Amino acid sequence: MNIQSGKLYENRTWKYLYPCLVLHGDVLKKYLDSFFKLGVGVADFNHTSTERNINILISTSIHLPGSSIPQYRMRFAKFLDWLKSQYYYVDDYVFTGIGEEEKHMIVLKVPSKYPDIIDKFIIGKYSEMYTKKDILQIFGHKTYTNKDVEKKVNGKNADIRDILNRNVSSIPTFQKKLIEEFDVQLRVGDLLEHEQDFPPLPKEEIFNS
Repeated sequence: MNIQSGKLYENRTWKYLYPCLVLHGDVLKKYLDSFFKLGVGVADFNHTSTERNINILISTSIHLPGSSIPQYRMRFAKFLDWLKSQYYYVDDYVFTGIGEEEKHMIVLKVPSKYPDIIDKFIIGKYSEMYTKKDILQIFGHKTYTNKDVEKKVNGKNADIRDILNRNVSSIPTFQKKLIEEFDVQLRVGDLLEHEQDFPPLPKEEIFNS
């Protein structure tokens, strides 16, 4: 994973898995939205686990607008105290090994209604991860005060919904990616029974891989 200071690493875990954490409730969502995330993944090779979880790497050196670094860190410490009492909390630890920026990893369970969602994600079965109802709830239209942000987010969510629902409308985009990646000639009809995105690569979804 190419983690860089001051920049979010957007991988397929971020795209397809991380959003389901919203089902853990508004308090968690508000907390997570208030911290600078550097990346998310499905594991950390330096911290083995027998369970399937979501790892979230948060910067404790970069603060978001509206607070100083001391205020930001106090809020993060308060968040950790609260998080440790939640049923979906698994672990947290100081993350080292990438740059000098101070970082902290938190590890959370996926919502209990998705016992095999990470297994499906790992093999690229995106259309089997969620029900259609859940797709609308998690990746549906969002409202923001900043309309430019709203347009960008909803555009991305629309593309994700098409992939998760395996809509025919997403095939031409995936067809183009396949042609560019493998130099093969494929018709839209050849892809009707296929997932509309590449399976995730471990080096892009696992920390310290």
